Amino acid sequence: MKKLFILLLSLSTFNPVSGQKAADILSAVNRKYASFTSYSAGFRVAGAEKYTGTLISKGRMYKISFGGQEVYNNGKDVYTYLAETNEVNITSYNEGDESDFSPNNIFNLYKKGYASSYKNEVTVGGKKYDVVTLTPKTKSSVSKIELTIGKTDRLISSWTVFDKSGATTYTITGFKPNITVADASFTFDKSKYPKVEVVDLR
Repeated sequence: MKKLFILLLSLSTFNPVSGQKAADILSAVNRKYASFTSYSAGFRVAGAEKYTGTLISKGRMYKISFGGQEVYNNGKDVYTYLAETNEVNITSYNEGDESDFSPNNIFNLYKKGYASSYKNEVTVGGKKYDVVTLTPKTKSSVSKIELTIGKTDRLISSWTVFDKSGATTYTITGFKPNITVADASFTFDKSKYPKVEVVDLR
């Protein structure tokens, strides 16, 4: 999970007026997602690498599957499973850790020391979106991150990360709010992975 979303930072000029507009938009996005008990979505990634994946989220918990990896967060521990090596790493989850760029924190970065600015409005397929840029207040390896947010529904449609290697775009597909999902779905079940090697780093 952290490997997928860890680049949700940017480095651009912050304008106080556009910053307030961006913060208002992100607050609306925050409220929108907070209103869901849970949700699921697909996503596709286009950049140096191209792949697709799925996401399930419930409160602080989430599960993400992509590129031969599965990441489980049950709100206490994070399990990262690598199919290629049949290995799972377990670490403790620290909700206050600023390096946690999980789906639940994408729209919260502006509260954690990152300046936000409003870029522009775009229309795609007849639907209007607001584009918001986030700026880290400390040095970052990323040059820019742009979030594309539905103007009416306030759902995140996509975000593009710019760094030294180029641009990578993450696009959300098939979003479904308030799904039924058991809490057990967010904990790695060792019994389903014969001979898996467990590396406990807690």
